[in-house]
Amino acid sequence: MRKEPGDGFDASSRQEASGNIVGGNLGQWSEHHYYQGSEVSLVPVRWMRWSTAVALVILLLLSGAVFWLYQRNCDRLGPVGCSSRGEERLLAPVSARSGTLTLTVTRVTTTRNTVRVGISAENRGTDSLRLPVQGSSRLVEIPSGRTSGGGVAGSDWPQEIPPRSTVSGILVFDHVLDGAARELEVGFTSIFEGRTELSFGERPQTKSIIVRKVRIDPPR
Repeated sequence: MRKEPGDGFDASSRQEASGNIVGGNLGQWSEHHYYQGSEVSLVPVRWMRWSTAVALVILLLLSGAVFWLYQRNCDRLGPVGCSSRGEERLLAPVSARSGTLTLTVTRVTTTRNTVRVGISAENRGTDSLRLPVQGSSRLVEIPSGRTSGGGVAGSDWPQEIPPRSTVSGILVFDHVLDGAARELEVGFTSIFEGRTELSFGERPQTKSIIVRKVRIDPPR
């Protein structure tokens, strides 16, 4: 029933309307009413409850999907990912030298999707040295000979070693080790010496440094 302003909307009617609104009996009260000259819109409580439930279900599904993707790929995220997870495989640290540079493999951790190699580099010279991840870092599996390069996005490596200093970090190789691999070779195919910026036509002096006979445990 629809009442116009001032057409007998007495105190008892107002009390009945208020009781229906508070008690949730909206079916006994029409969707639009005039109350003292103002239109009041009543939103069905049942519709609000259903919409809230649907929104919660969608939120839970999205949260589950994000968590699943994170678990599948967090070991590719480097220092912000699940770097502490994985299986430690290195039997003992191994080092190699090239000129004034000493490179040491300190750990080899395998995860579901990656190989994470902890390394330290000591520069005993008077010039800065650079060991770039992109295009230079290498991991070779023995005996298969399969080779892969480190990923810049996942690795936590400073790349530049100042004179008379030691740096350390992690190289992340985005592949799964062969189950038959018992030995690795890890290192850099290029060592850049001196300035980080070169003049036009000038070539840097380059060498390589590879740590060989990095023995690892079989997978568990």
